[in-house]
Amino acid sequence: MKILCVTVFVFITIIASSSLSLAYAEPIIYDINDHYIIEEFVSGLNVPTAMTFVGDDILVLEKNTGKVILIQENGDVERAILDLPVSFGDESGLLGITSSSNHVYLYFTESLTGSDKYNIENSREVVYQYNWDGENLTNPILIKEFPIFHNQDSHAGGAMTKGQNNEIYFVIGDQRQHGIYQNIPAETIHETGSIFKIDTEEMNVELFAIGIRNSFGLAVDPVTGYLWDTENGDNYYDEINLVQPGFNSGWKMVMGPVDRLNLDTCAYLYELGIQSCLEWMFNHTGTPQTIPPSFENFEYSEPEFSWWEGIGLTALEFPDKDGFGKYSDWLFAADFHNGRIYKFQLNSDRTGFVFSNPGLTDLISEHTALEISKLLEKFPDIFFESEELLFAIDMPGGISDIEFHNGVMHVVSIFDGSIYKIYPKEPLVSLEQDSNEKGSNAKYKSSREIPDWYKPAQKYVDTNGQFSIEYPNDWDVHILDLNNLKTVFYDNEYNWSTYLTIFSVKENIDTSATDQQLLDNLKKDEQKLCDSYTLEDNGKICYNLRFLSSDIIDLDNGKKAYAVLYKTDHEMSADGVSVSPKFEMIHITSELYDGNYTWHIASVSVESYFENHMYGLVNAITSFTLLNISDSDIIIPAWIKNNAGWWASGIIDDNTFVSGIEWLVSNDVIEIPATAVSGTAESIVPDWVKNTAGWWADNQISDTDFVNAIQYLIKVGIIKVS
Repeated sequence: MKILCVTVFVFITIIASSSLSLAYAEPIIYDINDHYIIEEFVSGLNVPTAMTFVGDDILVLEKNTGKVILIQENGDVERAILDLPVSFGDESGLLGITSSSNHVYLYFTESLTGSDKYNIENSREVVYQYNWDGENLTNPILIKEFPIFHNQDSHAGGAMTKGQNNEIYFVIGDQRQHGIYQNIPAETIHETGSIFKIDTEEMNVELFAIGIRNSFGLAVDPVTGYLWDTENGDNYYDEINLVQPGFNSGWKMVMGPVDRLNLDTCAYLYELGIQSCLEWMFNHTGTPQTIPPSFENFEYSEPEFSWWEGIGLTALEFPDKDGFGKYSDWLFAADFHNGRIYKFQLNSDRTGFVFSNPGLTDLISEHTALEISKLLEKFPDIFFESEELLFAIDMPGGISDIEFHNGVMHVVSIFDGSIYKIYPKEPLVSLEQDSNEKGSNAKYKSSREIPDWYKPAQKYVDTNGQFSIEYPNDWDVHILDLNNLKTVFYDNEYNWSTYLTIFSVKENIDTSATDQQLLDNLKKDEQKLCDSYTLEDNGKICYNLRFLSSDIIDLDNGKKAYAVLYKTDHEMSADGVSVSPKFEMIHITSELYDGNYTWHIASVSVESYFENHMYGLVNAITSFTLLNISDSDIIIPAWIKNNAGWWASGIIDDNTFVSGIEWLVSNDVIEIPATAVSGTAESIVPDWVKNTAGWWADNQISDTDFVNAIQYLIKVGIIKVS
């Protein structure tokens, strides 16, 4: 037999569910013990992005129209005081505003045609200063301009804020560029993915921070003067950062904590020749992400808090001098995806946060909506750690900005076209946790969190006794087809779609090939496999393969395997036409050479669930052990090997052992001349032959050695079979 194939499936259900299994018809304060009022203040705006106070009035921006709208302190919309030509495609448009004394600063995507347009061509990102006379914005002065590379209308940034000394900070996203400011070596420097500081006295612009993917939130602590930002990951790890001068946020080498796997950064590390993702997964050494080297005076520092599942983090703000009830010394952040406002209690020196729930001490909100939903089904009264962060929920239309004025929080809802006010009632309750608060502060560990080291409880030996593999305790085993030697392992908790395939191919290996050449050959084979699916008229479409990491891994049995980690896009097709949504898939493929056969151990996972099963998959691959080194085409069923061990131990009699030998003869595994049967079973098998059978059962000799030994004993008449 030339090929052995075993397929292992872990099925995953994709459950659409709101986090915390809660749904409200209108925005509310999350904690019923928080005595705050929330109410709509302004409505009818056209995609408002940001706002600033001038006196007690408000200037609010409309992203797509380029208009600056004046709103009176009573909430009446007075008029548009400025109409700018903007390019408003995707994340571009009129984006940022802040004020200082009698000046107003604007950040926008300027249309150089002089009129509003969707297309980003013939545009630039600009920062202007205007004079404010109480009625109009006049005397525009261009402070900074940025070219737009490759017609990118996303990752434009735009958030602005004022510092303690009237300095102005603003952020530009990376515009999907690959350069020095994104921690990728390049000859040309593009000033993207950065925070800049404007000295309003000298009108100087200073580079303040780099390595930022994109940001919609900047805030200055009114007590310390420290700058903070929000930052958006690609698929993983939205962040809140304390931004000191010379801050490097780490993108594209790090997003989220450096000791946590991020598949987004694996791809960029691979481009730099850094294989830390696979190395960390299999060897449990170092970190999966890599701290970028120093660039000029910019140094990396870890985020103060992260969300594993991207939430579209946007606004960030501190209460003003008038306070905000019991939360006067807290920091507030908001998101776009869920319409939530989060609260963070500052530590004593206001450089980080303190939490009451131990589940937040790792400074990560781990759980996804799916995990929360499933845990709440089992434990409906638990107090989830992420609930500690919630201040207000179900703000409609996504939140784009928060500003405090006179002790009142003002919240901009971008697609609801509204501004909401939140303010405390009287009397205020104590900040101490209410004794009737539901549940406990237990930590419910996410399956992505790093284990002490994960070890599964079950072991599988294939039906032919050629290999063994370990698999998680909560997976079940089903043998689908004994003739084709296929076996399925699946997780009862899910029903779609992670699978592990094991097969062997008899082939001649170039023994002179270097390790790197073998890895390169493996990558070529995986690309061909993806391409072959792409050409199918009916079935799976695989495309856009991008490698994330490659490495040589050590298996538990002392052998080494060659492994690649990569990502593909998958769809299902009929008659060459896509009939399913696109799924991004994560693959780990490893190859093991035994001198005559190549063994392939390959896993495929829907990306959003890969990390939930990563440790099970990694352990399965590293635990893979060849029980019979396949240096021939001999395949011996496991039951014969079991019989040999039991016979050597005296558990079964000679006749039962001989029945196994007869099976080998009848199936042409052992070739012998015609032999007559004589005597009883006890007389035809000498006791010393049990030594050979015992050695084989204990894997001290190979299948070939055992067959050769038995064949010789039959040939010379020591063992007689019919």
